[in-house]
Amino acid sequence: MRYPGARQFQHVGAFYSDGNANGLLDADDLALHAGPEALHLSRLGEGAFDGEVAILRLERSRPRR
Repeated sequence: MRYPGARQFQHVGAFYSDGNANGLLDADDLALHAGPEALHLSRLGEGAFDGEVAILRLERSRPRR
């Protein structure tokens, strides 16, 4: 998470689970947070997530055809 006016990311979180099983990233989903507080889980709708979020996705190897 990079807050408005900041040059670097200050907060790191990882998607943990689709809280309402709807397949969308929304307020009911859980994230595991690291910084500035101790590691903890919270729902996306419970935090002050006003800022820029970068979602990183690893490419999975695909079988050759």
